[in-house]
Amino acid sequence: MKNTKHDAANVLSMVQPRFGSAERARIWYEEELIPGFDKRTARQMIHEGRGAEVLDYLAAIDSGIYA
Repeated sequence: MKNTKHDAANVLSMVQPRFGSAERARIWYEEELIPGFDKRTARQMIHEGRGAEVLDYLAAIDSGIYA
């Protein structure tokens, strides 16, 4: 997979402050099943080329939509 602005490193750097550590961010990225993505993880979404949707999801959380 080629690097884009929606690659794993960018998503991880975006979520790391939410979790307080790189390790917790990585665990979320690899293991958390996201209901709105048919129970896929952020990692699976990136692998499928759907990183922009992950970033949109995170932005929605930041704005309080999923709070």
